[in-house]
Amino acid sequence: MIETRKDLIVFLGSQGTAGLTSLLVLFAFGATAVGTSGAALAQGASEGRSQQLEEIVVTARKREENVQDVPISISAFSGDQLGFLGIEDLSEIDRVTPNLQFDSTAAVSGSTIASTVFIRGIGQTDFTLNSDPGVGIYLDGVYIARSVGGLLDLVDIESVEVLRGPQGTLFGKNTIGGAINIRSRRPAADQAGYVDFEFGNFDRRNIKAGVDAAISDTIVAGLSVGFMEQDGYQHRLLQPGTEDLGNVNRSVTKARSIWTPSDQFEIDLAFDHSRGREQSVPQSVLVIEPGTGAPFLPAAAGLIPGTTPQIRPGFEGQFVGDDLFSGLFVTNDPEITYYAGPSRSDFDIYGTSATVTFDIGELTVKSISAYRDVDSHFARDSLSSPFLVADTEDDYEQEQFSQELQVSGDLPSGNFVAGAFYLAEEGTNSNLVATSIGDLGSGGAVDNESVAVFAQANFNFTDRLGTTLGVRYTDETKRFSPGFKGGPQQFVTNANGLALGLPPTVPLILDGIYESSSDKTDVTLALDYNFAEELMVYGSYTTGFKAGGFSQRIGPGPGIPAPDFRPEEVSVYELGFKWLGLNQRLRLNVAAFTTDYEDVQITPIFEGIGPVTRNAGEAEINGLEVEWALVPNENWEFRGGIGLLETEYTSLTPESQVNLNVDGSPILTLSSELAKSPDVSAHAILARHWITEGGGTISAQADWSYTSEMYNDVLNAAELQRDDLHLIGGTLSYASPGENWLVMLRGVNLSNEEYIIAGNAERFAGNIGYTQGTYARPREYWISIRRSF
Repeated sequence: MIETRKDLIVFLGSQGTAGLTSLLVLFAFGATAVGTSGAALAQGASEGRSQQLEEIVVTARKREENVQDVPISISAFSGDQLGFLGIEDLSEIDRVTPNLQFDSTAAVSGSTIASTVFIRGIGQTDFTLNSDPGVGIYLDGVYIARSVGGLLDLVDIESVEVLRGPQGTLFGKNTIGGAINIRSRRPAADQAGYVDFEFGNFDRRNIKAGVDAAISDTIVAGLSVGFMEQDGYQHRLLQPGTEDLGNVNRSVTKARSIWTPSDQFEIDLAFDHSRGREQSVPQSVLVIEPGTGAPFLPAAAGLIPGTTPQIRPGFEGQFVGDDLFSGLFVTNDPEITYYAGPSRSDFDIYGTSATVTFDIGELTVKSISAYRDVDSHFARDSLSSPFLVADTEDDYEQEQFSQELQVSGDLPSGNFVAGAFYLAEEGTNSNLVATSIGDLGSGGAVDNESVAVFAQANFNFTDRLGTTLGVRYTDETKRFSPGFKGGPQQFVTNANGLALGLPPTVPLILDGIYESSSDKTDVTLALDYNFAEELMVYGSYTTGFKAGGFSQRIGPGPGIPAPDFRPEEVSVYELGFKWLGLNQRLRLNVAAFTTDYEDVQITPIFEGIGPVTRNAGEAEINGLEVEWALVPNENWEFRGGIGLLETEYTSLTPESQVNLNVDGSPILTLSSELAKSPDVSAHAILARHWITEGGGTISAQADWSYTSEMYNDVLNAAELQRDDLHLIGGTLSYASPGENWLVMLRGVNLSNEEYIIAGNAERFAGNIGYTQGTYARPREYWISIRRSF
């Protein structure tokens, strides 16, 4: 069983007495919780359960290590733990990971697989090919370069590790906020397999199956598949015969073959394919403000002389222009919407990799070659109404090839790993925005390259004192060619636009090949000291960076060059400790940190109606993370964690001040908060196990997670603010003797909380005049029946 862990550090320099008080309260809470509550449950062994915590093995430093020996803030979960928590895709791990926010969609997309990930207040909300994620996602050592396709279904997963803070010296690229490292289950040498059926509300009907077999004495192979179907949870009132928004209709196939002809040589081949044909994520219009200065809403209502109402086909005669501003289409009920426009989230994702490992004397050489391909189409009705105001539709294609070479070995008083990394990426994203005054065709093609060399070594000065020294040099080149489906970016005016005096065609971003290059040397410096076998204290300094680039969108206006943005950089100071005590029954890991964040990249800044990425200025982030696990006896488990964040801008650039309130004041100020950065995130999990007379295991688990209020967007729109959120889940299971059968009843969000996970506020001065949000999934429950053989 792999469990969470975090590190201790003291960030009191900027906190003073208030920080010390918070820390004391936190430790008091942790001590109380350790004495009274329990942890995430792993499947019980019918012959009896251990009375000690099992060792957590992670690969944060490119080799397998006990998490208690690694001077990094990490949370780690086994595949079994994720199953008992009802976590079936990657976005749900934020419920049990302090200072992580992971959403399954991105604003202005409608896509069901556009991951939006923030760790310690650092991430990215945009999904375009020009926007690099702030948190790196790695599948079996392979970097996943884009937001679209970064949301993975967790089928046949061995473990998931969440590494907080920049991991620049050992992991791929753009791990400025942290890394999520996913390891697939290794095929078993003996023939084995499983079949898993799930049935639940919203007509959930999932089937997952896998089989392993030895092809020969030196080759083992595994195949797993998953078919997931579930009805949506937001009903379209105006289209009663259509599927509800937010449905699930996808499949996953994974194949893996490992050839080990000797103890010194291994070839690991892997393939994965994900396919989805789904409706868009739920879309609710939250605010309509016609007086923002842009003509899109009045033109859609036909209220400007010469314009005609833009009512969708099939709804003529049912609505009049004044209905658009009456509040009729604004609903606070996440289960219903007046959505009447395009709805689609289709995707095909392919990935293949070859990992070759061989020993040469005292050295181990590893090569990871990988290719991934994403083909997706997604569309949305931005105003969720029978009026055409600004629908969006994206054709999104991306392919990447990566090659990493690692050399590792032992040193007289430590060990090292060194290597090189290369990533080549191409892709196109044609983005159509159909508006009440014309069609805006934007997007373009990218051609990116990233090259890096790295080295990291761990030295032991004494039996107690050690150090980690790491360095990585990265050189990135980005090329962007604006265009829409092979033609130039342009705004094609319709009859309403002509009535407003717009020319028939308005150029957008000027044609050409835009290129930017950036390079950076990042370092890791850490000292760790073992006061005893059970207690390790460490301090570290790490840096990270994310390359700049170009925005692909801009609003109607004269042709201009592509808006550019500069690289962003962070420097993080961290102090922590890790303690395993009470005869290995109690694990307590604590980390405190302070982050200097320069040239913060934020999206969206609206220039006209076009959401672009700009550099906001500088920010400071302070925080604390505590995680604990306790096994008081063989019957009880307890695990929990707390994350604290304090974020603030310390300076702002003029380019970040272009968005104004209706009264003319700037929206983004020094008092604005960073997006997706709640002050507090916490969770607790309590499990109880009973061994039956026949040797089976009955287990019951309750889990709770909490996040304080936070903003879902960089402009801190009030209607997209999420209030304090408590989520409760539970599991009741029975494992037969020998664990051949597992029956599990699982529920998540049992109190049926309503909250927004993403949204787009375009109601400010000079903009379209609306705010749209996506509500999270409501209460869900299901039964799982698993047969292993």
